[in-house]
Amino acid sequence: FNVSYFRLHDLYARQVGPARFELYASFNRFGDRCFGFAVARLPLVVGDAGIEATGPWEDVWVASPCLRPKDRGAPFEGNQSGGRMTLLDPDTLLVTVGDHEFDGFYDSLAIAMDPAYDMGKVVAIVLATGRSRHFASGVRNPQGLVRAPDGRLWETEHGPQGGDEVNLLREGGNYGWPLVTYGMAYGRAGTNWPNNPRPGRHDGYEKPRLAFVPSIGIGSATVVTGKEFPRWEGLLAVCSMRQRSLYLLGVEEDDVVYAEPVAVGERLRDIL
Repeated sequence: FNVSYFRLHDLYARQVGPARFELYASFNRFGDRCFGFAVARLPLVVGDAGIEATGPWEDVWVASPCLRPKDRGAPFEGNQSGGRMTLLDPDTLLVTVGDHEFDGFYDSLAIAMDPAYDMGKVVAIVLATGRSRHFASGVRNPQGLVRAPDGRLWETEHGPQGGDEVNLLREGGNYGWPLVTYGMAYGRAGTNWPNNPRPGRHDGYEKPRLAFVPSIGIGSATVVTGKEFPRWEGLLAVCSMRQRSLYLLGVEEDDVVYAEPVAVGERLRDIL
């Protein structure tokens, strides 16, 4: 397998006191002949000497179960891991966990809707105890997660070929993967996604607020709240790798009413 697929997915800093922080990291790892996904924590203090760790890294949460090698194609797809984090409330961390291509097509297992698997879910973790629950299910490769100032949660994810999505998350929501998508079989031009009973439709599940067809190579997202860009205040800013652009999404109530590309000329994966 490609060792470059074992990577750090996201970092999130949480302030827990005066000059005291906890740094959270999401990542994949390999052990016991299976592939795992974890969130770990490092305690930090900010002082005159700079930022210092006050203890070791420790696991906060480990996805279950550990994944066997895939039975079709590459044995492991760590680039389909998701891993974005944000706080749901002061004591609860949300993390997106991709399906790692266990989708019933590139592997015989389809796990994003299976409650026995943490993969293919948005997971809520109680930080004091490490206890977790599935906040949302049916996601493929969630690359962005942002909590807007009004409390709404926006998620961006890679679809298969075509069908990158912008979703408005709600607890208990099922977003349909791998049964429905606006995309097609990745790498097989003209081949419909075989699990979808009505190709080109997204029936029976939570629909994306916006789907990009063709895909833009969607990355992470943020809500613009800076004095530097007063005309963009409140817009959802979404990264694009394929189009080398920043997309500004206008949101009215719960709907995305337009997507304006701003050409940058570089592949954009992450944004703050």
